[in-house]
Amino acid sequence: MTALALNYSMKAFQVVKPVANFIKGFFKSWGFAIACSRQMEANQKIAFHLRCEYPKMTEGQIVAMLNEKTVKSLEKEWYGD
Repeated sequence: MTALALNYSMKAFQVVKPVANFIKGFFKSWGFAIACSRQMEANQKIAFHLRCEYPKMTEGQIVAMLNEKTVKSLEKEWYGD
């Protein structure tokens, strides 16, 4: 009787597992997007002050450089890539 109950509980777990993994992945991606967008907004504000550090670059180029570093850093932190 116990073996029968365990068999059915394992089948139920196999049905629920993909749904749980999808929800987990969704919220992880959502958190990454929020963190990335907040940092990119800060990068736009910081780029104005960094113009003297990078005199040969425009403000847009500084923002692009900072955003590229932001994405690489956050991907490494969140996804371990």
